[in-house]
Amino acid sequence: MSDVTSDLDRLRDYFVGRMCEEEKIVFEDRLAREPVLAGELEESLELREGLRQLRAEGYFAPPAPPRRVYRRVNVRLWVSAAAAAVIIAVGLGLWWQGPRGQPPVLIASAAAAGALASPVVAHFTFISMRGATRPTLTLPRRGLIELRASPETLTAASYEILLVREQGPTSRTLGKLTGVALGSDGYLHCYADSSLLEPGSYLLRIEPEGAAGRATVFPLGFRPVEGPPTR
Repeated sequence: MSDVTSDLDRLRDYFVGRMCEEEKIVFEDRLAREPVLAGELEESLELREGLRQLRAEGYFAPPAPPRRVYRRVNVRLWVSAAAAAVIIAVGLGLWWQGPRGQPPVLIASAAAAGALASPVVAHFTFISMRGATRPTLTLPRRGLIELRASPETLTAASYEILLVREQGPTSRTLGKLTGVALGSDGYLHCYADSSLLEPGSYLLRIEPEGAAGRATVFPLGFRPVEGPPTR
């Protein structure tokens, strides 16, 4: 058995870009040579993903404070709240608008995903590694897919994310986000509406904005869910 705690520290350094190029090469070679180590790190990463998903679904949230009922209404506060609600409603309307009134395929934030009243049903994480193959992922019939990716260039203030559909010799950009910043976990986060996707081959392309650095491209594929649809 390896020192899992030390290895997790090294893996975290690898993910967030705290390794120099020589250290990255040495660590990737070690993962390729030690399948037991790779398996342990994969299990640890899956556990962290599971805990993060449970936390996002509110399992670890503190209980809500008791609701207070006020008999008097502050008219000025009510008018300000109403004005804020109108501004938020207009903003969400603009977010919904896309080409010819179609909803967007990619959504930048979890707050916007909640505004669409569609649950997050799948979480996929993408990390650049040498010799990586195209993963084939199950495409949910409905709901949002969280796409979490680690770009090769970690020094940019913001990034552009594109979801591209490959169709033989041609390709088509289905969704595009700009001004996306790294999260506190060192990843870029976005959401894809599974109802607007089809089984097939795709590219998740990440480009740094306003900084030197090459684009990071993650090939992926979606396969349909097996079995009859649930009702």
